[in-house]
Amino acid sequence: MALVVISGIGVGMGVAVGNVLRGSFQQGYTPQGLLGRVVVSMQFLNFGGIPLGALAGGSLGTALGLRPTLWVMVTAVALPPLVLLVGPLRRARDFPGRPLAVPRNLGSAAVGPPA
Repeated sequence: MALVVISGIGVGMGVAVGNVLRGSFQQGYTPQGLLGRVVVSMQFLNFGGIPLGALAGGSLGTALGLRPTLWVMVTAVALPPLVLLVGPLRRARDFPGRPLAVPRNLGSAAVGPPA
């Protein structure tokens, strides 16, 4: 039980630090006119995965049982960091020095149809 509590605290701290880093990066490198769209798109992707994960977990729990489903989910959570360690991002230690150039009209484009 102690391992579960310690793991939960570690995951919670990692999520908090990751959210601060991601938010700082988005605000620093996204043009002002696109910042709202970028933030909302990321929230849609993050929160949109929650119902899909719940559906997958429930389906696996019904098909395999509780304990095997938990092992499948533990494995699924452990794999993404391994992909980062063996991929090209392994050598990328720092954020880019400056944002990429964005066309001027992209950041100020109107949301609705042209008048």
